[in-house]
Amino acid sequence: MVLNSFLIIHLNHAVFPFLMTEQIHSINDYGFLSIFDIEPQTARERVNALFNDSGIIHFQFYDCMERYEIPFDFNKKEWKDPLGRQIRRDTLEAYIDEIQKINGKSWFYIPVYGVSPNYTAVGLEDALFRFVPETQEFVQEWFCIDNDPQRALVSVVDPSSQRWKEHFTEQLKLTVSNLGFCGIHFDQYGSLGERFKFRYKPNYNPKNYPNNWLLENIKDRNCFEEIDKIKLIVEFLEYFKGQMPDVPFTFNAADGYGLEETMHLVEFPYLELWNDESISFYSSKLSSSKLHSPELHSSRQDLSRGDNSSSKLTPSGKFVIAAYTPCKGGLFDDAVFIRRKHLINHNGGTFLYKGDDSRFLTSCYFPSAKKIEHAAFE
Repeated sequence: MVLNSFLIIHLNHAVFPFLMTEQIHSINDYGFLSIFDIEPQTARERVNALFNDSGIIHFQFYDCMERYEIPFDFNKKEWKDPLGRQIRRDTLEAYIDEIQKINGKSWFYIPVYGVSPNYTAVGLEDALFRFVPETQEFVQEWFCIDNDPQRALVSVVDPSSQRWKEHFTEQLKLTVSNLGFCGIHFDQYGSLGERFKFRYKPNYNPKNYPNNWLLENIKDRNCFEEIDKIKLIVEFLEYFKGQMPDVPFTFNAADGYGLEETMHLVEFPYLELWNDESISFYSSKLSSSKLHSPELHSSRQDLSRGDNSSSKLTPSGKFVIAAYTPCKGGLFDDAVFIRRKHLINHNGGTFLYKGDDSRFLTSCYFPSAKKIEHAAFE
């Protein structure tokens, strides 16, 4: 199964009277949903608007979970996401059901190794750390809202630990079976591997640390080892694929980090890119017309030299790029949008830019997307 391999169905107006136009085919067939507190009928209409007006058949469900490590309590009819936004189960179900009716695909978005506050089943010995030179300590980093420690949002665990692999895979099994998502969209924190580069040494238990984990360990370099974070992520993805072979997934190779290592696992490559240079570089790399080259990933030195060797890709050569259009002073920069759309589409890529209620992405936080109706530049 590959992206863009699904039959497009033109639905009958007599059955769905709110459909007023014929669905179009588009290379940009991957969109997003991030508003989950509306009425179910409105949710259905928004799916069909994206389907008919923009040719979207793949829908990323951005931040509809209640927590990161235990996404849902399936006894609840509504809840709040980690940032406090209201989520209704009947709205989620209406979105997913309508996507099924148009023969589309629903992709559940979730970080691959995120843990919400007060979750203790996976302990500090399974966490990932950064080293702080000023204090000479290893710190489990938390992402905090507005950098306020009292508003901790998520921390990061070692995704390769056996406890995490078993726990999180089971949670995703429950998510798929209870809500009907077709696939998983895994995300990561911190591009280019700069964060979370250390973990507590497995089985490290010297005589002076009989309890294995003590607070004073954070200052002992012997307790920690530097790791290649993407290898840990790949280990989890391989485990997940083995346990759930019928559930496709993709992985956000932010800034290209992890693209090469995850290529053999994902349903289609997905990248989050931030400037024209990287968009041009990776679009060319992943161009479906250049699948003969054995190499995928080039260094930034290759980029600066203009090295355009390309890659062996998934069978279709399909890839998705999320690139955010600046919006300064409330004005959407349509010239940047047009330029980036051309760069991606020219190389056969799918440009992720549009979501529910005709909203266009301007940042990596999808709920803040800007509503633009009847966009002539699209």
